[in-house]
Amino acid sequence: MRIVQVGLVVLALGFVGLVVWASLATPIGASFSAIIADPWGVVTIVDLYLGFILASIVIWIVERAPLKALLWIVPLYGLGNAWLAVWLVVRLARIRSAMAG
Repeated sequence: MRIVQVGLVVLALGFVGLVVWASLATPIGASFSAIIADPWGVVTIVDLYLGFILASIVIWIVERAPLKALLWIVPLYGLGNAWLAVWLVVRLARIRSAMAG
């Protein structure tokens, strides 16, 4: 399980690096306009936020305290899957034991 956690950290850091690179290369407003002008761009954005909603449901179920769940869920919509990877690293043991019964 430790290797999965390390892998998630590496993926999260890689994604953050990618976001920094893109932010330095092009303003997000200009890029977002181009994305939503393309039908597949709209599909991609909807898919992304559908994934955030599904991840939010899982976080809500796994976290025992509603406030703690909200503290994990709210940043997800701004920080994206890098934040989800952090949550998975923190909660992987709990999820695994819950699934084992």
